[in-house]
Order: sequence, then structure tokens, then C-alpha cells
Amino acid sequence: MAAAAGDEGAEAPLDAAAVTRLVQTRAARYDKAGEEHFNIISALHKSMRNSDPQAAVYWLARMLESGEDPLYVARRLVRFASEDVGLADPDALVRTIAARDAAHQLGMPEGALALAQAAVYLALAPKSNALYRAYSAAAAEVAGGTNPPVPLHLRNAPTRLMKEVGYGDGYAYAHDDPAGRGGHGPACRTSCAAPAFTRRARAASRPDSAGGIEQIRHWQAAGAPPPPPPRPRAAATHNQEARMKRIGVLTGGGDAAGMNAALRAVVRTALTGGAEVVGIQRGWLGLSEADAKPMTSRDVAGILHTGGTVLRTFRYPDFIGAAGQEKVGRALKKLKLDGMVIIGGDGSFRGGAVLDKKFDLPVMGVPATIDNDIPGTDFSIGFDTALNIAVDAVDKIRDTASSHGRIFVIEVMGRSCGLLAMEAGLSTGAEEVIVPRSRGRSTRCASASRAATTAASSTR
Repeated sequence: MAAAAGDEGAEAPLDAAAVTRLVQTRAARYDKAGEEHFNIISALHKSMRNSDPQAAVYWLARMLESGEDPLYVARRLVRFASEDVGLADPDALVRTIAARDAAHQLGMPEGALALAQAAVYLALAPKSNALYRAYSAAAAEVAGGTNPPVPLHLRNAPTRLMKEVGYGDGYAYAHDDPAGRGGHGPACRTSCAAPAFTRRARAASRPDSAGGIEQIRHWQAAGAPPPPPPRPRAAATHNQEARMKRIGVLTGGGDAAGMNAALRAVVRTALTGGAEVVGIQRGWLGLSEADAKPMTSRDVAGILHTGGTVLRTFRYPDFIGAAGQEKVGRALKKLKLDGMVIIGGDGSFRGGAVLDKKFDLPVMGVPATIDNDIPGTDFSIGFDTALNIAVDAVDKIRDTASSHGRIFVIEVMGRSCGLLAMEAGLSTGAEEVIVPRSRGRSTRCASASRAATTAASSTR
């Protein structure tokens, strides 16, 4: 017998020391389908309801570290956000949904921190069950009440007959009423006595306030330095949209089908919002030289069907170094931008991170790359078009291969990400698909593909 050891999967003898270590390992008491499952989820729910973040994190860890499905826990957190926080902090639902999506995208163990963040937020949030009580009362009324018909003044009247029998009579358009309520009668003539929607704030501040930080400060290990304060921005988040009056847009890296459509959407949306749009010519190289022009709706007219990018794109390797970044910094001062939208791949996104961290410029990224290698993105702009082109090419080559009894090796792009090759191979029924798994293997796979292509060509 052997026991696995090390990150590389190497095996070591199962000796007495290994057996002793395994026997002494204490397994967490947990049964996913039994009573302990429901006991711990109840403890988590009640800890958050009692605004105890420490207990909430502990019970959450008990579940996740024992093998509980993280999406089950996420579902319970989402329910808590509506049932126990509700209208006291509407952001709780948004943040909890974001945590659920993060856990779903990352999986375990990386997704555990997103769920822990949501649990702490919910525990520190102000509480109100008014929404839960209101809906429960309404549901009980529906289940046991008389369920009267809709009042005539609330009914729609699309036909003359409906109008003649009184549909819509007496309804006053609420937006014409200064009070915003209209002058019509009650909207629900039932015995329903649902509680009012009140904001029963059990906490005086939001979780991201100084009070919330004070509650969790003792979590830090003894002697550990406090976390650094947040970096000040040019404007607060809720004011940033109003302050962004001059926005730059840049297409970087390799061109991809759909970049022009994304560019058109950015320009016209920004113009509709009252912002001035500056188009950066020639990608990152153009940004370093402040090569830009104001853009209007006419500049992006008729480009939906065209490939590439009308702004053009050039790579700028010097941006990695200090001299290149200093040059870009001078260009940004000259352009006087309030924000930047970058349409490109992972290299352009890394450049955007530099703009955000070093020059304090808010950046939004639009994933556009046939490689489809942007983390957190299901399908980037250009990937589907590249896949269809690859499938079409393989379909044409297959006819020749079948006729002559030959093997063809088709090499597609995709850099270090093998998704384009994988999807093209699956879609066309390829006999073999070679994809990179590391930089070293990527080089050997590419060389093997070129050698096979040369060999196939020499037999013609």
C-alpha cells in the first residue's frame, strides 16, 4: 500500500507514522442528509439574525469544511437577505447574489471567502422582517380568503365593450398627481391586514461603516498589522457616474469580431448620458502618444457589420516598464480623462489595472478576444465568430481528407488557452484535440502540430 504525498501526486510508503497521523485526524461531525445538517444551517441563520458575525463565520466554516454544497449555503444566504434584512438594507440581496455567483464561478475552496463575506455582511446589516411578514400575510389571505375579483377601476380596457361596462372607470394616473398616488379607490378590497413596510434598523450603521469594522477588529491575530485603509478615489462611488464627463475608449491587443459593435454601444451610451467620448487611436501605442479624437454618433454609424476595429489597435510592450508608464501618465494628463473603457483581452486588462492603481483612473473592461481567456467571463466578444470560422474551415478540409484518405492537422489560435481548439474539435468530430496545459507543453504541442502539417504536405 502507498499514501499520496506532495503536490505532484508522488507516492510514499504507508508506514506507522502515516497511519498514526491519519487515525488521529479528527473528522468534523456532519451528515449532509441528516439532523446535523439542519442543526448547523439553523445555527448559521440564527447567528446572522442575532448580528453575531463571529458565530456566523464559524457555522459557515463547519458546513463548508465538512463537504456541504456551497450553492446550498449560498441559497440560504440569499433567502436570509430578503427574509431577515429585507428593506432595512436592500443592498444585502445584491451583495449576496454576487457572492453566490462568485462561489459558483470559482468553486471550492476559493469560493468560501465570497460566502464568508456575504455572511459577515448579513450579520452586521440592519434587520427587518417586515417584507417577510407582509408576504406571509398576503399568501395566507390568498390561501384562505375569498379572493374577490379585480376592482373595475384597476382593470385594463383594450376594447370599447370593456370601457362601456366600466373597466378602468375612476382610475387616476398616479404620475399626474403631485403626491404620486392618484385619486382612484383602494387597490385591494380584502380583509388583508399586511404589516407596513418599515425599516426596523437594529444596527445604527451599514456593515462597511466604522461600527462594523469595530465589531470584527478582534479577529486579527495577535500582533498582526491592521489592514491598510482604502485608497482614496477622485470621487465617491455614488458620485462617480455624475462626475465622469470625459470618457476615453480604447481597443487593445488582437482585433476580434464584435469590437466595433462594442465600441458603438460605448460611444452612444456615453453620449446619451451627457458625457464626452474620446477615441484612443492605435491602442496602447496611441494612448502613450495622446493620439485621440472626440467621437460622435456619426463616427460609429455603419460599423456594426465590419470586422476589426475602426480605432485600430497596436501593442505597446514598453508599457510594462517605468519609462513607458511615465509616458502614458503624461498623455493622460494631457487628455484629461475622467474614466476609461478598454475593449480587449487579458493584456489590455492588465494595462487597465495599471491605469487604475498607478494613475487613479477608473477603468471598465469589455472582454473582446478570440482566446476567451478572461477569468469570470463565459464567452468573450469574438470567440463565437472565431469558432464558426474554424468549424467552417474544418468542414471544407474534411471532404478532401475523406476523398484522399489523408490526415490533416488543423492549428487554430487561442494562445495558452485551449478552449477554441477544444470547441472546434468537439463541433467537427475531430479524432484528436491537442490543447496546451502549461507553457512547456504548449510549445511542444505547437511544434508537433507544425511538424504534422509539414509531413502531411510533403505526402501530397
